[in-house]
Amino acid sequence: MPDEYVNISPVVTGCPCEEGPDCTDQLYVVATSSAESHGLQLSRVKQKWVVGVVQKWWLRYEELQAKRPNLDFMEYETLENALAREFPVCGLGSKVAYETPKAPAEKAR
Repeated sequence: MPDEYVNISPVVTGCPCEEGPDCTDQLYVVATSSAESHGLQLSRVKQKWVVGVVQKWWLRYEELQAKRPNLDFMEYETLENALAREFPVCGLGSKVAYETPKAPAEKAR
């Protein structure tokens, strides 16, 4: 086994609505060395593989976690809450991967 390698997952067709309407596919890449592994989800947006908006949010969250030992409790909580409010969400009218079940139709009398 080599000391360093990259693993690329199969491409998954479709994206969660948080990634926006131009996202068509996603995959996951993991780079591994003898010391550690790092993973990253890529989204195909307008025919280009990019770090998507949800993955970018998680990278910002990891940066905040790294700073946590140097912050007092209230400062960290304030920053974490602000970041949580920025998590990408689907807008009204977004396509979602599931449909809400409809109530059964009433029988005609």
